[in-house]
Amino acid sequence: MKFFSRRFWGNALIALGIALFLAVAYDSISPLFPTDPGGGALTWVENLFKKSPEGQDDAQDSRRPPERRAPRAMPANAAAQGLLTLNVHNTKDNYHLWVWRVKPGKKTGEKVTVEIAHAAPGEEGGFYIIAFADRNGDGNPDREIARSEFLTSEEAGKYSSFSFNCPDRVIFVGCTWPGSKNTRVYRGSGGWPGSDPDFDDRFFHVVNGFETQSAGPAYTNLKVAFPD
Repeated sequence: MKFFSRRFWGNALIALGIALFLAVAYDSISPLFPTDPGGGALTWVENLFKKSPEGQDDAQDSRRPPERRAPRAMPANAAAQGLLTLNVHNTKDNYHLWVWRVKPGKKTGEKVTVEIAHAAPGEEGGFYIIAFADRNGDGNPDREIARSEFLTSEEAGKYSSFSFNCPDRVIFVGCTWPGSKNTRVYRGSGGWPGSDPDFDDRFFHVVNGFETQSAGPAYTNLKVAFPD
């Protein structure tokens, strides 16, 4: 075969045209190819034609809207249980503590009993009942004085209680739960219902040796009593 033959250049031009066409085609569809390690065109083609267990294309499954979670059943006797709100809030690990100050004059004895309702059964609605005191007199919680064991309930709307002794005049009570948990709590917007509530409207969600942070107004299904 002559190197400069007409047939050689004809074949070369055809091959060049095919290569140019493939390059343009790949550039057009390359955004559809996976870029993670182990991906590539072969993986994309395999995934394109892969069937789901139900016999439907994965491409079709990705367009299917996510299934809606069935609403949680709320206690039918909410009023009888003393629930102030039925609104369930998912904390999504945005915070894992909230405590309210017991208003001055409401604390009438050293023995304190705190009750809080679980917004979900099991660990999803579990918490520790916790209490703080204001030892430096600035109006903010600064010293943890009591903490219960981890409390859960078999159904939403049930209260858990915790009692402790405390001589402090100013206390803050509420609950806390482990970090990295999407714990569900009851949370109502606005101030506490009723004409003479036991708590301030704002709650503290950060309490440590360096700072305190508050938010609200908000309320939950929380009760406090002084049996003495």
